[in-house]
Amino acid sequence: MRPSITIDNYEESNTTKAPAITFDPYKGSNDGYNMVKGQSSQKTDLTAALIEVTHFGVYGIDEDYLRANIVLSHDGAGIVKKVGSCVRAAKVRMYYENHTEYEFNDTDQGSFDTYVVWDAEARFIIPEGHRSVHAAPLFCGRASIWSPQAIYGVKANNRVGIVGVGGLDHLGVQFAAKMGCQVVMFSGTESRREEAMAFWAREFHVTKGVSDLKHVKKLNHLRITISQQPEYSMYILRMAAEGSIYPITGSVDVSRNQIRKMLHFVVKHDIKPTMMTLPLKKEGIKEAMKTLREGRIRYRGVLEAAGQDDPNAKA
Repeated sequence: MRPSITIDNYEESNTTKAPAITFDPYKGSNDGYNMVKGQSSQKTDLTAALIEVTHFGVYGIDEDYLRANIVLSHDGAGIVKKVGSCVRAAKVRMYYENHTEYEFNDTDQGSFDTYVVWDAEARFIIPEGHRSVHAAPLFCGRASIWSPQAIYGVKANNRVGIVGVGGLDHLGVQFAAKMGCQVVMFSGTESRREEAMAFWAREFHVTKGVSDLKHVKKLNHLRITISQQPEYSMYILRMAAEGSIYPITGSVDVSRNQIRKMLHFVVKHDIKPTMMTLPLKKEGIKEAMKTLREGRIRYRGVLEAAGQDDPNAKA
């Protein structure tokens, strides 16, 4: 059974008095390995929503702040339980995010918890037919992968090159392919070929030990998703006239409209992340962080609350 919350002085008819809600989230610890219980007290003010957390992803930034004495994870998916008087929402499945600076604001609540109280502007309805377990890891950097397709005018039949196959762009390959683009993957090793082609890439090229890419047809777009600097001169020579190169190594601001478009696109084309799921409890969180630390997650680690697998949604 999931831990309960305490709601003090809640009056349904009182639109001026926000209820105080107390719950016990998990935080990192000084040793960086154990998860400890904290306490958070939030108010569902006029524009806020109380959300029961059902799923969330773990990211490198959570590892970075594991010793910072804050509640970790800045986004996730859950079910709306209560809303402020200025919010109209049923008890529907929602994606939510901390739209302030993660490590500086709202440090006493996050998805390493059973509930969050988040502003309505930070929520998105998860479309019917899309499971929450698949929606939770779509945001943060994954939305940053989606947005450049609109910003840089990616069109069907464009040749889109992608450097790196991993957590950020294993979804980017699918986005571009389902738009009708010819996706050309570049990787340092042959070991990623089968995976890249399974994600609907048209071509796969190994770059380790290669001094030029003359055999590759010209590209309209090139997306760099690896952390180290690639040999740009090798790629620039393969760009078509007015081609675009854009490095993406983390999350960037994405408009609400683009996030909605991404959600509906993944439902329409049945796009899902490749992920590992673990139980949303102390032991599951510790195991997820350990797996992340050791570089063994392929490609998203998702914590899932018991009995919250959306059995009526499409698998």
